Amino acid sequence: MEGLIPSGSPQALVKRGISEETCRKWGYTTGEFKGQTVQIATYRDTSGTPVFQKVRFKNKDFLALGDKKSAGLYGQHLWRDGGKRIVVTEGEIDALSVSQVQGNKWPVVSLPNGADGAVKAISKALPYLLGFDEIVLMFDHDEAHHRPNGEVFYPGQEAAQACAMLFPAGRCKIARIDGHKDANEALQAGDGAKIVDAIFGARAFRPDGIVTIADVKAKALIPTEMGLPWFGEELNYQLYGRRLGEIIAIGAGTGVGKTEFLAKQIYYDITTLNEPVCVF
Repeated sequence: MEGLIPSGSPQALVKRGISEETCRKWGYTTGEFKGQTVQIATYRDTSGTPVFQKVRFKNKDFLALGDKKSAGLYGQHLWRDGGKRIVVTEGEIDALSVSQVQGNKWPVVSLPNGADGAVKAISKALPYLLGFDEIVLMFDHDEAHHRPNGEVFYPGQEAAQACAMLFPAGRCKIARIDGHKDANEALQAGDGAKIVDAIFGARAFRPDGIVTIADVKAKALIPTEMGLPWFGEELNYQLYGRRLGEIIAIGAGTGVGKTEFLAKQIYYDITTLNEPVCVF
């Protein structure tokens, strides 16, 4: 695509602990740009055509080249459309790290804009990601930030929860690597096993209040308790009486007999059940 630079050649990223083999698999290359040595992550569209590049300089500055809007998730073109599990990281280096500890055999992708653009990127890629049975978000557990009101938050984990809301309940999991802020930090520390543990130990995300059948099965199997009886047996059968904590609303057209119905119930409560009654 016009505007992209020659991709250079795959080279081991020694300081990052990433091998040449991994860089070759991912097409993550080292090249030259205006006389400077740079690292190049090339993004592709759904047909596999290079459309966008992120160029990383030694001082950690970045340059974006090409058409970002046409690009998919980084590494998306490497894997089949669908499968058992896919891991999503915040950045390219983390994606290479997760891929390497799994022998570069299992689906991993990364976001083009980190946590800030996570929801937009995941929304765009949702049809692709839903082809997998399990989506594991492995975003950074970075340092605490503070909002103007003093509230503490973690950008990566906050973005992960926001993205998890886009998926059906139970399909998305959030992973956290024990003792490390991201996958590459763990790789550099020789803790690749912790990355794998984080993937398989990731917890399914569910919004507050959303439960599965398993969550409520025990409660649902408890026999229904009868409440105070109605004056009519059929009502007891249909409603299990009148139970504490419930509000019963009675509605009918004008002149149908709502007042008479309530009068009979009040009379029954006082004379048969010997219960006090208050009427407003």
